[in-house]
Formats: sequence, structure tokens, C-alpha cells
Amino acid sequence: MKSDDRWTSFNPGLFSHGRLFYRFDGSDACRFSPKLAWRLLEHIRFPEGPGRRILWDPFCGTGLLLCVARAFFSDSFDLLVGSDAQAQAVEASAKNLQLLDQPEAQERRMRELVGMQGLNARSAPRWREVELYYKQLLNGLLKQLPPRETVLVQALAQGLPATWKDDRVFFIGDLPYGRSSAVQGGCLAEIVTSIRAAYPQAHGLFVASEPIALEGIETMPLRGGRCLIRF
Repeated sequence: MKSDDRWTSFNPGLFSHGRLFYRFDGSDACRFSPKLAWRLLEHIRFPEGPGRRILWDPFCGTGLLLCVARAFFSDSFDLLVGSDAQAQAVEASAKNLQLLDQPEAQERRMRELVGMQGLNARSAPRWREVELYYKQLLNGLLKQLPPRETVLVQALAQGLPATWKDDRVFFIGDLPYGRSSAVQGGCLAEIVTSIRAAYPQAHGLFVASEPIALEGIETMPLRGGRCLIRF
């Protein structure tokens, strides 16, 4: 459940890919809506039983969903895991997550935001807005973050490590590349089947470009022709 403090600190136009957070070449193709990330995270439902609560995005991209989870939903999980087939994505996710709880990275980003205001008069007001927003987060919400372990690994969704089989895992994320992608490692049905086979007790919630006809999968429509897939 979102607290008033966390909700009022959330600005989806600034807490986003290419504004507060870093991106990498080609990452614009898989940018994720901060508002949609929040909506997904509000519906985390871990399996019952012993073990830690593992929140895992197996298509982490630049780590936007991971960052929303870390900043605004840290009470909802014990361990945050991100994985992606691309090394660049894993590196970007790590770099962006450091902006939330690593002082050296925070100081460096503040210097960058100030410096970007001097590069172009037209874009200076936008970067000033990001700087002020980040300063607000640093002086408020981010000061109160509970410690959480984060693990980032390079892995195909069809070859996820079995490290957390004895824990309670909730998979969450965006399937951004359509029906089939070499980056994802196969068609959507194959990917979801592989994830469920590796972690049969896990629950999950994904955004997909189309419904998936698999036993035990619930599909709900989203605006824009996409859908939510829950298991």
C-alpha cells in the first residue's frame, strides 16, 4: 500500500528514463512507463510459505521498474533481483540503482545535472527541474530508505539462475519486444513457460504485447492494445 509521503514524492515525468536516470544506446526502444511500473508494484503478491520475498525483474532494461520498487516499495520485499540478456542493461540498472542509496553516485549525478544546465540554454530549465526534484528526494524520501540487498545478473529469461528456489519469488516486468526476440531468447509463451518451470512456486505479473494461451495464466487488457499476464 502506498503511503502519502511516497506517493507525493513520485513524479513520473522526472523519475524516469533519460531524466533522473541514465540510459544506454538503444535503450529508448525498451523504455518503461513509471506510472505503469507503480501500478504493477501495487499488485505484488508473494507465494505463501517460508523464505525471503524476492522481487525479480527478468527484463530489467535500464532498471526503471527496479528503481521505482527500491525507492517507493522497499517495505514490500526482502531482496531485489534484476536480470537481462544484455550486459549494457545490467550495467545501466546497477548505475541507476546506485542513485538511490550510494552517496558517491548521488553526488556525481548532482554534479552532472548542474553541468547539463550549462550546455544548452533551451534545455537548461528541464535539467534544473530534474536537479531540484533529485535534491528533494535526497533530502526526504531517500534518506529514509531501509537497507535492501540488490542482485543484478546477465541472463536470458530462458536460463535464469536457480539461486532462489527455496525463497518466495515474484516475477514482474515488461516484455517489450513483441512476439519473438533474440534479446529475450524466444517467443513470449516459451519465455513464460521457462520462467515457471525454473520457479514453479513463483507468482508473476508481466506486461505483454498480446495474450498468451497457457494453463494457469490470467490475462487482463491494458490501454493501447497491450495486456497484463498474471500467474
